Amino acid sequence: MERMIYTLIKFARRKEHAEDLQNGLLYMNKLKTFREYRDLDGHLRSDPYEGVIGIFQPDKVKIEFQGTPIDTKSIVAPILVHDKLLLEKYAFCMYSVNSQNWTQVRGEELEQFRSDLAIHEEVYGLGPYATVITDTTMFVQRIRAAMTSKGHSWRLALVEYYDSSAQMGFFDQSLWGFHKRHEFQLLQECRLIIDDLQSTTDGPFMFDVGSLRDISIVTPSAYLKDSLNIDPRE
Repeated sequence: MERMIYTLIKFARRKEHAEDLQNGLLYMNKLKTFREYRDLDGHLRSDPYEGVIGIFQPDKVKIEFQGTPIDTKSIVAPILVHDKLLLEKYAFCMYSVNSQNWTQVRGEELEQFRSDLAIHEEVYGLGPYATVITDTTMFVQRIRAAMTSKGHSWRLALVEYYDSSAQMGFFDQSLWGFHKRHEFQLLQECRLIIDDLQSTTDGPFMFDVGSLRDISIVTPSAYLKDSLNIDPRE
Protein backbone atom coordinates (compact mmCIF):
# COMPACT_ATOMS: atom_id res chain seq x y z
CA MET A 1 0.00 0.00 0.00
CA GLU A 2 1.41 3.39 -0.99
CA ARG A 3 1.75 5.81 1.90
CA MET A 4 1.01 9.51 1.49
CA ILE A 5 3.55 11.95 2.93
CA TYR A 6 1.94 14.94 4.65
CA THR A 7 5.11 16.69 5.76
CA LEU A 8 8.82 16.04 6.34
CA ILE A 9 10.77 17.07 9.42
CA LYS A 10 14.50 17.19 10.05
CA PHE A 11 15.55 17.30 13.69
CA ALA A 12 18.82 19.03 14.55
CA ARG A 13 20.93 19.45 17.65
CA ARG A 14 21.87 23.03 16.78
CA LYS A 15 19.71 25.83 15.40
CA GLU A 16 22.29 26.75 12.75
CA HIS A 17 22.09 23.20 11.37
CA ALA A 18 18.33 23.54 11.06
CA GLU A 19 18.83 26.85 9.26
CA ASP A 20 21.40 25.26 6.92
CA LEU A 21 18.66 22.97 5.64
CA GLN A 22 16.33 25.94 5.25
CA ASN A 23 19.07 27.47 3.06
CA GLY A 24 19.03 24.31 0.95
CA LEU A 25 22.08 22.47 2.30
CA LEU A 26 21.41 18.76 2.81
CA TYR A 27 23.88 17.32 5.30
CA MET A 28 24.46 13.79 3.99
CA ASN A 29 26.42 10.86 5.44
CA LYS A 30 27.47 7.51 4.04
CA LEU A 31 25.18 4.68 5.12
CA LYS A 32 28.08 2.98 6.87
CA THR A 33 28.25 5.98 9.20
CA PHE A 34 24.92 4.92 10.71
CA ARG A 35 26.15 1.34 11.07
CA GLU A 36 29.37 2.35 12.81
CA TYR A 37 27.94 5.21 14.88
CA ARG A 38 27.58 4.55 18.59
CA ASP A 39 24.72 6.25 20.39
CA LEU A 40 25.77 7.82 23.65
CA ASP A 41 22.29 9.13 24.38
CA GLY A 42 20.24 6.24 23.00
CA HIS A 43 18.48 8.29 20.35
CA LEU A 44 18.13 5.91 17.43
CA ARG A 45 21.04 6.96 15.24
CA SER A 46 23.07 3.76 15.51
CA ASP A 47 22.03 0.62 13.63
CA PRO A 48 24.42 -2.31 13.04
CA TYR A 49 21.88 -3.64 10.51
CA GLU A 50 22.34 -0.59 8.27
CA GLY A 51 23.16 -1.53 4.68
CA VAL A 52 21.76 -5.05 5.02
CA ILE A 53 20.50 -6.47 1.71
CA GLY A 54 19.46 -9.89 2.97
CA ILE A 55 18.69 -11.73 6.19
CA PHE A 56 18.70 -15.49 6.72
CA GLN A 57 17.38 -17.30 9.78
CA PRO A 58 19.89 -19.91 11.06
CA ASP A 59 17.27 -22.66 11.35
CA LYS A 60 16.33 -22.24 7.69
CA VAL A 61 19.76 -22.45 6.05
CA LYS A 62 22.38 -25.15 5.56
CA ILE A 63 26.01 -24.08 6.03
CA GLU A 64 29.06 -26.14 5.12
CA PHE A 65 32.79 -25.48 5.29
CA GLN A 66 34.83 -27.58 2.89
CA GLY A 67 32.04 -30.12 2.87
CA THR A 68 31.71 -30.27 6.64
CA PRO A 69 28.28 -29.21 7.97
CA ILE A 70 28.20 -26.42 10.53
CA ASP A 71 25.69 -26.75 13.34
CA THR A 72 23.43 -23.71 12.85
CA LYS A 73 21.85 -24.30 16.27
CA SER A 74 24.90 -22.57 17.72
CA ILE A 75 24.09 -19.41 15.73
CA VAL A 76 21.85 -17.30 17.95
CA ALA A 77 21.25 -14.32 15.65
CA PRO A 78 20.10 -13.89 12.04
CA ILE A 79 22.78 -14.13 9.35
CA LEU A 80 23.20 -10.69 7.76
CA VAL A 81 24.33 -9.97 4.21
CA HIS A 82 25.76 -6.47 3.70
CA ASP A 83 26.66 -4.78 0.44
CA LYS A 84 29.91 -2.77 0.55
CA LEU A 85 28.92 -0.51 -2.34
CA LEU A 86 25.61 0.30 -0.67
CA LEU A 87 27.36 1.25 2.57
CA GLU A 88 29.46 3.78 0.61
CA LYS A 89 26.38 5.63 -0.69
CA TYR A 90 25.37 8.98 0.77
CA ALA A 91 21.97 9.35 2.40
CA PHE A 92 19.86 12.18 3.80
CA CYS A 93 17.24 11.11 6.34
CA MET A 94 14.12 12.90 7.56
CA TYR A 95 11.13 12.11 9.73
CA SER A 96 7.91 11.80 7.75
CA VAL A 97 4.38 12.38 8.87
CA ASN A 98 2.65 9.93 6.54
CA SER A 99 -0.63 8.05 6.20
CA GLN A 100 0.90 4.75 7.40
CA ASN A 101 -1.80 2.04 7.09
CA TRP A 102 -4.72 4.45 6.77
CA THR A 103 -6.59 4.61 3.47
CA GLN A 104 -9.67 6.36 4.79
CA VAL A 105 -10.76 7.79 8.14
CA ARG A 106 -14.29 7.62 9.50
CA GLY A 107 -15.51 10.12 12.04
CA GLU A 108 -15.30 7.73 14.96
CA GLU A 109 -11.70 6.88 13.98
CA LEU A 110 -10.39 10.45 13.99
CA GLU A 111 -8.75 10.31 17.42
CA GLN A 112 -7.03 7.00 16.60
CA PHE A 113 -5.84 8.48 13.30
CA ARG A 114 -4.30 11.45 15.10
CA SER A 115 -2.75 9.17 17.72
CA ASP A 116 -1.15 6.92 15.09
CA LEU A 117 0.37 9.88 13.26
CA ALA A 118 1.59 11.69 16.37
CA ILE A 119 5.35 12.02 16.73
CA HIS A 120 6.64 9.56 19.33
CA GLU A 121 8.14 11.20 22.41
CA GLU A 122 11.47 9.46 21.86
CA VAL A 123 11.86 11.06 18.42
CA TYR A 124 12.20 14.50 20.00
CA GLY A 125 15.48 13.32 21.45
CA LEU A 126 17.01 13.58 17.97
CA GLY A 127 17.37 17.32 18.45
CA PRO A 128 15.88 20.42 20.09
CA TYR A 129 15.35 22.15 16.72
CA ALA A 130 13.33 21.10 13.70
CA THR A 131 13.09 22.14 10.07
CA VAL A 132 9.56 21.45 8.85
CA ILE A 133 9.01 21.11 5.09
CA THR A 134 5.60 22.63 4.34
CA ASP A 135 5.44 21.62 0.66
CA THR A 136 6.85 18.14 0.06
CA THR A 137 5.99 18.18 -3.65
CA MET A 138 8.07 21.32 -4.21
CA PHE A 139 10.83 19.91 -2.01
CA VAL A 140 11.12 16.81 -4.20
CA GLN A 141 11.01 18.96 -7.33
CA ARG A 142 13.99 20.98 -6.12
CA ILE A 143 15.90 17.83 -5.26
CA ARG A 144 15.14 16.47 -8.74
CA ALA A 145 16.28 19.70 -10.42
CA ALA A 146 19.53 19.80 -8.41
CA MET A 147 20.28 16.13 -9.05
CA THR A 148 19.54 16.50 -12.77
CA SER A 149 21.77 19.57 -13.09
CA LYS A 150 24.66 17.64 -11.53
CA GLY A 151 23.92 14.43 -13.42
CA HIS A 152 23.39 12.28 -10.33
CA SER A 153 21.41 9.04 -10.05
CA TRP A 154 19.26 9.14 -6.93
CA ARG A 155 16.33 7.54 -5.11
CA LEU A 156 13.87 8.90 -2.57
CA ALA A 157 11.41 6.73 -0.68
CA LEU A 158 9.89 5.96 2.68
CA VAL A 159 11.78 3.34 4.66
CA GLU A 160 10.15 -0.07 5.02
CA TYR A 161 10.32 -1.77 8.42
CA TYR A 162 10.74 -5.50 8.99
CA ASP A 163 10.89 -8.08 11.76
CA SER A 164 14.51 -9.27 11.89
CA SER A 165 13.47 -12.49 13.66
CA ALA A 166 11.16 -13.46 10.79
CA GLN A 167 12.71 -11.89 7.67
CA MET A 168 14.16 -14.48 5.29
CA GLY A 169 15.98 -13.88 2.02
CA PHE A 170 17.16 -10.87 0.00
CA PHE A 171 15.34 -7.55 -0.19
CA ASP A 172 14.14 -6.11 -3.48
CA GLN A 173 17.31 -4.62 -5.01
CA SER A 174 15.52 -1.46 -6.12
CA LEU A 175 14.92 -0.71 -2.42
CA TRP A 176 18.36 -1.52 -1.06
CA GLY A 177 19.10 1.11 1.58
CA PHE A 178 15.42 1.60 2.44
CA HIS A 179 14.95 -1.14 5.03
CA LYS A 180 15.25 -0.96 8.81
CA ARG A 181 14.23 -3.19 11.70
CA HIS A 182 10.81 -2.60 13.24
CA GLU A 183 12.55 -1.32 16.39
CA PHE A 184 13.13 1.89 14.41
CA GLN A 185 9.60 2.23 13.08
CA LEU A 186 8.81 5.18 15.31
CA LEU A 187 11.23 7.20 13.14
CA GLN A 188 8.87 6.96 10.12
CA GLU A 189 11.92 7.70 8.00
CA CYS A 190 12.07 9.11 4.50
CA ARG A 191 15.43 8.80 2.75
CA LEU A 192 17.24 10.36 -0.14
CA ILE A 193 20.13 8.23 -1.45
CA ILE A 194 22.61 9.30 -4.13
CA ASP A 195 23.70 6.17 -5.97
CA ASP A 196 26.67 7.47 -7.95
CA LEU A 197 28.46 9.96 -5.70
CA GLN A 198 32.03 8.79 -5.19
CA SER A 199 34.26 9.86 -2.30
CA THR A 200 37.47 8.44 -0.90
CA THR A 201 36.79 10.04 2.49
CA ASP A 202 34.15 9.07 5.04
CA GLY A 203 33.16 12.57 6.11
CA PRO A 204 29.77 14.22 5.48
CA PHE A 205 28.80 15.74 2.14
CA MET A 206 26.81 18.94 1.76
CA PHE A 207 24.42 18.81 -1.20
CA ASP A 208 22.92 22.15 -2.24
CA VAL A 209 19.36 22.07 -3.63
CA GLY A 210 18.80 25.82 -3.43
CA SER A 211 16.95 27.86 -0.85
CA LEU A 212 14.00 26.19 0.88
CA ARG A 213 12.98 29.22 2.90
CA ASP A 214 9.68 29.59 1.07
CA ILE A 215 8.65 26.00 1.84
CA SER A 216 10.07 25.43 5.33
CA ILE A 217 9.86 26.57 8.93
CA VAL A 218 12.53 26.34 11.64
CA THR A 219 11.10 25.84 15.12
CA PRO A 220 12.03 24.41 18.51
CA SER A 221 11.11 20.72 18.36
CA ALA A 222 8.99 20.99 21.49
CA TYR A 223 6.59 23.36 19.68
CA LEU A 224 5.61 20.56 17.31
CA LYS A 225 3.70 18.81 20.08
CA ASP A 226 1.09 21.57 20.18
CA SER A 227 1.30 23.13 16.73
CA LEU A 228 1.31 20.09 14.41
CA ASN A 229 -2.28 19.01 13.81
CA ILE A 230 -3.42 16.30 11.41
CA ASP A 231 -7.00 16.21 10.13
CA PRO A 232 -8.28 14.22 7.15
CA ARG A 233 -9.73 16.30 4.33
CA GLU A 234 -13.43 16.17 3.57
